[in-house]
Amino acid sequence: MSASVHRKSIGFLTLAGAAMLAACGPRTVRVEVAAGEDGAVRTFATNRIDENDAERVRGLYGEGRMRTEGGETAFTAAFPDRLPSEIGNRNGLTSVASPLGSSHLYWESFHTSQDHWSDLSRRIAGGELWVRLFGRWAESRIEDPSKREEFRVVLETEYLPLTRDLMLAWSSMIATSQAHRVGARVRDGDEVDSLTGDERFRRIVFLPFVLMLGERGILDADETQRFTLLAAAGNPGDRQRRWSFDALIGPAMLRQIRRFVPDAEAPTYPSLLASGLSFYFFANNSLRHRALLLESDALTAGERVLLERGEAIPMPPAFGVSIGGRSDPTRAEVSLKTPVKPHLTNGEWIESRSAVEFKSTVPDGVERVSLYPATFHAAWAVPNRSVQESCFGEVLLEGEELAAFCGWHQTLDEVQRDALDEALERLAEDRDRAAFSKAVEAIGASGLPAVLRRWIDDETA
Repeated sequence: MSASVHRKSIGFLTLAGAAMLAACGPRTVRVEVAAGEDGAVRTFATNRIDENDAERVRGLYGEGRMRTEGGETAFTAAFPDRLPSEIGNRNGLTSVASPLGSSHLYWESFHTSQDHWSDLSRRIAGGELWVRLFGRWAESRIEDPSKREEFRVVLETEYLPLTRDLMLAWSSMIATSQAHRVGARVRDGDEVDSLTGDERFRRIVFLPFVLMLGERGILDADETQRFTLLAAAGNPGDRQRRWSFDALIGPAMLRQIRRFVPDAEAPTYPSLLASGLSFYFFANNSLRHRALLLESDALTAGERVLLERGEAIPMPPAFGVSIGGRSDPTRAEVSLKTPVKPHLTNGEWIESRSAVEFKSTVPDGVERVSLYPATFHAAWAVPNRSVQESCFGEVLLEGEELAAFCGWHQTLDEVQRDALDEALERLAEDRDRAAFSKAVEAIGASGLPAVLRRWIDDETA
C-alpha cells in the first residue's frame, strides 16, 4: 500500500496517454501546394467545416472550385502571391530573384495562439496543481506523521522544482525536434537498421533529459549511463524495455519511496496501474479540491466562476498533458510540390512525388507539450540553367549555394547590382571572366558563395 507514493508518477501519465489516444473524430486538415515560379495552386480539404466557414473559405478561393468527396470538403484555386488562411492558419510563399536563379521559401503554421508565454504559464500552473494533488493523495498513504511532514517539504523543495524543470527540458526538446523534422516517429519493433542521421540528432537533443535525472540524484551515475546505452542501437526491444524497468526505473522509484516508507515493496506494473487509477479518481473531483483549484492560475476566468458557484469543472491539463479526454486536436497534413529538392526543410522529401510532406497534430495551446508549436517550412532554389551554362559552362550554383547568391545579390545597391548584372551579361556573351572578377572585387566578395569564389580564383590564377 505505502509503495504507491511514487508509483502514480508513471500510472497517471499512462492514463493521460491513453486518454489522448482515445479522443475520437479529430478534425483533419489536408493541404496540397504545387509551388511554381508564378505562385502556387493550393488545395485545402477538411472533414469538419460548418456552412458559414465553408462560405468564407469559398470566398477566399474566388473562382476556384469546391467539392465534397469521401467525407471531406475541398477547395482548389491558384494564388499568384499571398496564400489564404482558411482556419486561422498563418503561411507564406515568397521568392527572391537573381540573374543566376531564384530562391523560394514556404511556411505554414496551423496553431491559433499568438501568446506562447501565456500558454506556457497556464501549462506550468496546471502541472503544479497536479503535483500538489499528488502530494495530498500520497500523504494519506504515509503512516508516519513525521514522514508525512518531511514529504510535504520534499514535495515543494525537490519534486515540484524537478518536475517543472523536466517539463521545460522535455517541451523544449520536443520543439527542437519538430523544428528539425516534423512528425518524427519511434521505430517499429522489427526495424533493426543502424541509427539514421535524424535519429542521432534526436538522441543528442533528448540526452539532457536523462542527464537531469542523474544530476538531481534520481538516477545514480551508473544507472544514467546504462539508461543512455539503451538508445545506442536505435530501437530497444521488449527484453531491453523490461530490463530497464527492473534494473533502472524500479530501483530508482523504490529509493524515493523508501525515503518516507522504509519498508515499502518494489513497484511492479500492476501496482503502478492500481496506484494510477486510485490517484486519477482522487484527483478528478474538482469540488473536493475546490480551495486548491481556486489558488491555481491554471483556471480560466469562466472556470473560476463556475467553481465558486459550487459547480464541477474539468481538470486543467498537467504540463500540457490532458488527463480526462478533453483534448480535441487538429491533425494537419501538407504536401508541398517543388521543382527541385529543398535544401532546408523540417518535412520529409518524397522523391517519387517531388514533394515535401509534413504531418503534425496541433493541440490547443494549454494542451500542447511542445514549448512552441511546429511550423512547417521548406526552402529551395531554382537555377537559371541557360544563364549559368552560358556564364560558367555548367550549372555552378544550386541549392544552398544558389540561395546564398540570391541573398548576396539582394544586398547590393542599384549601382553595384547594375555593374554585376552587366558583368554577368558579358560573361555569358563572350566569357569575359576578367570583367566579372573585377566587378566582384569592386563590390567585395564577403558573403559570396564559396563555390563561386573558388571559380573566380581558378579563373584568375
